Amino acid sequence: MSEKITIFDIEELNNDPVSVCSIGIVVLEDMKVKETFYSLIRPPKLTFDPYRYKVHKIRPQDLKKEPTFPEIWPKISKYFENSIVISHDIQSDLNHLLAVFRRFRIRKPTCYLSCTLVLAKLFHPELQKYGLGSLCDFYSVDLENAHNALADSLACAELLKKMMEEHHYTSLKELHEKENVPLGRMTSSSIEPLVSSDKVQEVKMGIQKETVAFTGKLAHTK
Repeated sequence: MSEKITIFDIEELNNDPVSVCSIGIVVLEDMKVKETFYSLIRPPKLTFDPYRYKVHKIRPQDLKKEPTFPEIWPKISKYFENSIVISHDIQSDLNHLLAVFRRFRIRKPTCYLSCTLVLAKLFHPELQKYGLGSLCDFYSVDLENAHNALADSLACAELLKKMMEEHHYTSLKELHEKENVPLGRMTSSSIEPLVSSDKVQEVKMGIQKETVAFTGKLAHTK
């Protein structure tokens, strides 16, 4: 049975954890792109943040007529349910999604969790930079229109393919099992988080099994 892998990226409008203003999704089956999705999203507060605007060029006025997250979720929940869900820095992106789920009382999907940032630090601990752009340069992946949520998701999908090919894996579940790094797991009532990217080498070597919780101060990192 083929693996269903959903890769996503989000952008935030301001410092409010629920200010998700765009989402991009790439669905892989048998490591081939089966479907993509992109939408702007109108967050609860249309507050301008100069730093984030400089990153993604999305303005509050661009969002006034866009759907809210509760309006978008029924269209995209199928991508997350019973899938392996990945982003580049899953801890940060999932923290924002969980904040949105809490704010709007949305039931969490049941899915596994992985992360290209964690995998990059697993396979290449010698690198100095692990941002999406830096890894795309390292793996010769084209990244056009950086910080567009769909473009970033497509680049993340290509990174995943490159890492799996590099180490001769055809299954993401097999990769996690053989590398001794358990997949994270989310259900409607609980979360078993993926190991922190800073601790992945220790976990692989069996030194400890320290994980990170999706709580506390949220940081925007790409």
